[in-house]
Amino acid sequence: MTRKQVSQPDENHKGSGSDILHRSGNESSIDIRVITHNIRYATEAPFEGEERWQIRSPRLCSELVFNSMGIPETFICLQEVLHSQLVDVQTSLNGSAHVEWDYIGVGRDDGKQAGEYSPIFYRPSVFHVKKWRTVWLSETPEKPSKGWDAASIRIVTIGVFVHAKTGKLVLVMSTHFDNEGAKSRKESAKLILSNISFEATLEEFSVVLLAGDFNSSPDDGAYQVMTAPESAMEDIGVSIPKGRRYGNEMTFTSFGHVDNTPARIDFIFSRKSDHLEYATYAVLTNRFDDGVYSSDHRACEQSSNDCVVRSKARPMRTRNTKSSTNPNKKHSPIFDDSEFSINLPPVSPPDTQKDLLALHRRHKEFFGEDGPPETRRIHDIEQVQAASSLIEQRRISLRDGEELLSSFRLMAPCFPFVQIAQDATVPSLSKSSPFLLLAILTSASIKDPPLYHQMDHEFRRVLSSKVIVEGQKSLDFLLGLLVYIAWYPIHVNPRNNQSSMYINLAVGLAIDLGLDRELPNLNNFNAIRTEGLIENDEFTKAAKRAYLGCYYLSSAYCQGFGKPNNLRYSNVMDVHGESLLDEELLAPVHSMVKLRRLNEKITELHANKQLSDDPHLDSLNAELNVQIFITELQQWRDSTPDEISSLPYMALAERFVDLSIYSYELGFLRKPYRDHLRPQEKNAPIIQSHLTSCLDAAKRFFEYLLSLPEASLLGFTSAQWGLMVEATLVLSRLTFLMAANRGWDSATTRTNIPLVMYLDCLCYRFQHLSSTKTSSEDTNHPRNPDVLYVFKMLLASVKKSYERRVGNIKPESFVVQHGNTAGGAMGHCPIMDPSLSFYLNSPKDSTYGGSINVNEFAATEYQTSTTGMPLYHDLWATMTCNWAGEI
Repeated sequence: MTRKQVSQPDENHKGSGSDILHRSGNESSIDIRVITHNIRYATEAPFEGEERWQIRSPRLCSELVFNSMGIPETFICLQEVLHSQLVDVQTSLNGSAHVEWDYIGVGRDDGKQAGEYSPIFYRPSVFHVKKWRTVWLSETPEKPSKGWDAASIRIVTIGVFVHAKTGKLVLVMSTHFDNEGAKSRKESAKLILSNISFEATLEEFSVVLLAGDFNSSPDDGAYQVMTAPESAMEDIGVSIPKGRRYGNEMTFTSFGHVDNTPARIDFIFSRKSDHLEYATYAVLTNRFDDGVYSSDHRACEQSSNDCVVRSKARPMRTRNTKSSTNPNKKHSPIFDDSEFSINLPPVSPPDTQKDLLALHRRHKEFFGEDGPPETRRIHDIEQVQAASSLIEQRRISLRDGEELLSSFRLMAPCFPFVQIAQDATVPSLSKSSPFLLLAILTSASIKDPPLYHQMDHEFRRVLSSKVIVEGQKSLDFLLGLLVYIAWYPIHVNPRNNQSSMYINLAVGLAIDLGLDRELPNLNNFNAIRTEGLIENDEFTKAAKRAYLGCYYLSSAYCQGFGKPNNLRYSNVMDVHGESLLDEELLAPVHSMVKLRRLNEKITELHANKQLSDDPHLDSLNAELNVQIFITELQQWRDSTPDEISSLPYMALAERFVDLSIYSYELGFLRKPYRDHLRPQEKNAPIIQSHLTSCLDAAKRFFEYLLSLPEASLLGFTSAQWGLMVEATLVLSRLTFLMAANRGWDSATTRTNIPLVMYLDCLCYRFQHLSSTKTSSEDTNHPRNPDVLYVFKMLLASVKKSYERRVGNIKPESFVVQHGNTAGGAMGHCPIMDPSLSFYLNSPKDSTYGGSINVNEFAATEYQTSTTGMPLYHDLWATMTCNWAGEI
């Protein structure tokens, strides 16, 4: 297959804002030939008409030698190859001169040499193997196993090759599907497409090729999966014009006697987005004058000068989308006829002066004083910020964009309400969903603070221009908002309440699009872009997922960060969720919403709960509430498939609901936090059991969190960070309540409640994952710390305060002496930790808000509430910036 070189002049588009372009330049090419052949394994019991391998081998090997001659960039993909046959083929290809050919692949039975191979032969002088692996086509693809209804073990060999001359990457796969199991073939096709998508997130391939015996004719389910509109691949044998095809059409012939119905079941697929042009395609003969069949399959090949691979994929044309109210192109994130790029203008670093002054005024208002001396240096901070330089202009290239998109694909499973097609690329998204693409690139840049700030600035500019000023409404804008909100770094910028504003905007947009109804009202869509919103007079699945995503974020932020919930649960959500059940294993939206709703019901029950004058009645009601919610949680577990409930973000949420049942009943998560335990009732058996159950649930949460692979934390949304924060809050408050209730001293408390160990482990993980690297000898603050590093510093501050407070626990006393205070505030909030002022004070290019710079004060006296409950603060205050209101 050959792709012709096309030359187009560069077109430079200049202007402020988001310029997404498509530009073609000079191109280099590679000529690639692909041969695929099921060679029929060397059986000891041949069919009628079948010769033994010793007779077939010379004929088949000479075919491979002849058809690979003169084309150095040839890949030979074989199937049904036993190890002895593998040796014969390699020996014939190499001849006696030198080692010209090598292969990748293993025997399917044991992952070594037992059973059939699906090898890929290549010339090491032409292609270097960067990496390769074998995937078993089954539910356990990492080990030898049969899949679904397959009669035999089946595999796909996946190789990433580097072209020696050009350095271009080529992904080649050889596979053999099952001949009996229709479900196995269909699921195998899905699994291979998933692996193609996964590999594409790791590398930028110039071409992707898949060849083999699929045992699937064009009317079979597996072939239809491979060639479906949403598939990333296309059948070369169909794509190429008939005038360039040679030979037969049928690829399976049998040996002329048994099962002799010819069929087209061997294929070569290529990736659609590579936009290849093919020179020739052939199905070769497998029988000559002597009447000997070399195999019961015919070889398929792409002829000489098969594939010309450009340095960049052919430009994907985009429409010049213009606003109905403002046709000025520079405000649109889509430009046509050029290579993708985003030109980010220079911007000022985040101005946190307002945050500083507001927090300072709140401190002064609450405590009736001006605070510690450092809080009076606002003017000095203003001067430092005024001297900050601009973040320089930069250009996001296509390669940069694809890298960010690949990073986002690793994050995306944590928020299944927005789905990105497997074959989606930056150019294709810039055409179909430009605002969603901008949100994806913004969220994926969070680990690079200066870039994130510039992308965030651009996202908000486009949002205000298009949605707020021009009033545009579309599913693209809603999906982009959801992605932006989901990974909005509220956990390191707690004073910024814009997240609530964005949620309100998303909810309003969803309602304007009519998603709060079961069916669309077509009369209301005159001013709304309906692309992707409606299909066959119904809302699309993407639209339904988006509406449920609005509810999930609004509910999660309401509970975790003290925001108002402006989208209450309704029957429409059940209807939308149930309509998505057929894709639940791929996008477990319905299960996630049900779990979120259960957590919300727990919150609602306790929102305005007041204790009665009868402690015994209170205890009975508390036990009843706990049992009701435990039953509902168990019903969710029983109705949710293991494949869904075991997903990391789902399992973590389930464990947090279990923790919430007890922590709300004990008052730990109610706002404002009050004394819910009467001293005279501290030995009540129900309360005692709740304390123990709450501690067990907290341990279960943290132990699961710490059992997750480090990399899984990178995709956590703000809602999932919030679960970690609330669990830390619960365990902190539980510590002192249990210590007072059980009469523990500080040593016993540390032994029974391992919060310090949990925080140590989390800090270590965040430090290890952070791109901000420091050494123990480095006493200077790192420049532009990323999100993970800042969150690690916050947790370290909580740990320091917690350790001091635990050290001051007095046995048989509910009074806790706190190791540091600020004015009348007891306890320690990380926002008031002077050692964190650098990270929360937004140095130059950082993305984080400011903080008052305060000194630590040694505690000189006990401070308790009127009921004897200690007054202290913890991570909750950090997250909501309402630490004063919490006392």
